[in-house]
Amino acid sequence: RVTTELRVTRTRWGSKPSFLCALRDISEQERMRTMLADQAEALRRSNDQLEGFAYSVSHDLKEPLRMVEGFAELLDRRYADQLDEAGRDHLSHIIQGAARMRRFIRALLEYGRVSQDESPLEPVDLSELVSEVLLDLERKIEETGGHVSVGALPVVHARQIALHQVFANLLGNALHYAGEAPPAVEITAEEDGDDWVITVSDAGIGIPEAEQERIFESFIRGHGAQGSGSGLGLALSREAVRRLGGDIWVTSTPGEGSSFHVRLPKER
Repeated sequence: RVTTELRVTRTRWGSKPSFLCALRDISEQERMRTMLADQAEALRRSNDQLEGFAYSVSHDLKEPLRMVEGFAELLDRRYADQLDEAGRDHLSHIIQGAARMRRFIRALLEYGRVSQDESPLEPVDLSELVSEVLLDLERKIEETGGHVSVGALPVVHARQIALHQVFANLLGNALHYAGEAPPAVEITAEEDGDDWVITVSDAGIGIPEAEQERIFESFIRGHGAQGSGSGLGLALSREAVRRLGGDIWVTSTPGEGSSFHVRLPKER
């Protein structure tokens, strides 16, 4: 099959207006365009299937994990005093490992929900949303002696649940990676052309430049990570923000703190 393109240009032949016609074979360009479109569609289907598989497996793992946790806690309550020190230590590792797995499964389920969420956008008051997130983190803030200051924030068109997860991750990380001093976190917003840029800044341990892009990849945990994070929080945040037509990035100086910037369009 041959595909051709006809181009007509208005010109003059002597004193008379004329038209110049050119016929060009674009069969190869059309073949390449079709091939690339097919590859993009196949990749999209593959990604959808992979996300669906991860969601399904994560959901199916919840019940057997709940049984492991339940029996481990039962052993701890009823028989801990009959175990020697090594036995109690082994049992503690089982309980802690099950708890880490539960948090990991929950993060996978959240990632799957965000990746497949096609719900309509709605006005979201970021001031109210951040207040709700801070209420969820109230205990963590009290334990660390932290302080979070919030500037004037806009109303954006987005998905409430997705943005709640984004700011819960960013604020949770700011409190977690504070270093030795009590966490000091600031949330601000500024206009940038047709966008809003919301910034979550902290005075924590910071992130080396070589890691500042990698931390948004799945299962990558930041420099100095402690505890039992899943390594999916920032990957989930980037996925959620990009599905809203925005972007997220970090600027940071090790030892001085980090600023995570969330760009969201003003209008749709």
